[in-house]
Amino acid sequence: MLLFTYFFEELGHIQKGKQNDEASKVFNLKALGNLKSFKTANAELVFSNGQFETVNPRYLADKVKIDSLFGILGQIKISRFLTSLEIQKLDESLFFPDKNLWFKFFLENGQLEVHLGKKIEFNNTFYLKMKRSDQKDFVWGIAYDDSPVDGVYSQEEDRTHLAKYERMATLLLLKTDFFWDDHLLKNEIDVSKINLTNTRNRPFEVDLINQRTSPQILNGLNFSKDAADQFVKELFKLRAKKIFHDAKKENLKELLGKMNIITKKGSVVTLELYKSFNKRGGYFVRSNLEPTLYEIGQETARFFYLNVQDFWHKTLLEFSTSTFILSNGEKQFSLKRTNDGRFFSTQEMKINESQFDKLFQILARPADRVDELEKNELIPSSSLVLQFEKYRLYFYRLDQELIVYNEQLKIKFHYFVGEMPISFKLMDYFK
Repeated sequence: MLLFTYFFEELGHIQKGKQNDEASKVFNLKALGNLKSFKTANAELVFSNGQFETVNPRYLADKVKIDSLFGILGQIKISRFLTSLEIQKLDESLFFPDKNLWFKFFLENGQLEVHLGKKIEFNNTFYLKMKRSDQKDFVWGIAYDDSPVDGVYSQEEDRTHLAKYERMATLLLLKTDFFWDDHLLKNEIDVSKINLTNTRNRPFEVDLINQRTSPQILNGLNFSKDAADQFVKELFKLRAKKIFHDAKKENLKELLGKMNIITKKGSVVTLELYKSFNKRGGYFVRSNLEPTLYEIGQETARFFYLNVQDFWHKTLLEFSTSTFILSNGEKQFSLKRTNDGRFFSTQEMKINESQFDKLFQILARPADRVDELEKNELIPSSSLVLQFEKYRLYFYRLDQELIVYNEQLKIKFHYFVGEMPISFKLMDYFK
């Protein structure tokens, strides 16, 4: 692939006049063929089999980072080339003080070397020098970063120019590990099943094709396709915060969890979560696809601690329901809910909208967990009961949990609420 071809050719057309014809040839890369590698002072990337890899160690590079790098460098343009006479009058050490600000393109038939020089004060330009492998001397130019700037230029213009220049300089000083692809899963795959074992919950399996789980979904509840699809989507976004190459398994201690991802073709990707590596505490993931070890953050580790119920639809109330009865065992009131979410009593009672909003916000969200009523288990007496369609719901509290018991399904819906958000007094819902 011919990267930057347009960019470098475009530079050659900026200048007018015969004196710049030779200089413009520096940017004509067509004759040099396809890109083979790219190098800076601290990193080297090679293009192989349609993708970039780092050198020493040889490891897949992150496509997004590579595109960002080349996208930024691709915005460098030349406003003017310096003549040979001008170059002879300049002290190179003053105009190119940092010997590490350079990059090289290695192509099939040659190479191009570019050095980033000193920024010129009071405008958006800086010095640049470049040379092709078939040229004896460097060509000097006054360059600028043509990337777009958010907003309208103001008194912050000079600061913006400096930031863009410093951004380029930082890119050229990045080390090899910045470019590593730190995704736990490098390529998206067609996932068929996922089974997960961890130290907190019982083992389970999710069958995405047949939309079921093992242990099976409680009677009356459904498989949550949205939750399953979101999990798979997020799975391919998981990233490491640090990578260890050629890590030995014997240096990993305390297995916390294990995830098997089964593809539609029957292949299995296994990710294992450990608590320590080389006596270093944290979260560490090992894959069966490569010897690389990933250190991950706590937020990423939570994917290994999921519960089978995370893939169940645990919402008590769908808003298609419009008619309700709210009671406390002695009194009851019939209610209707309008399409715009407002409530009114059919018995001409004034509604306390705030209390009803809190109640129905709970019912409209997924429960944190559900469980079946055990044999011989008694439900505590409830001072608040809600009826709709064929269902009767009993509300009661247990420590920091709100529990709603569905009498028909014989299922308890648990909500971890801390401070109780609803009232259990029937008349608080009316004025």
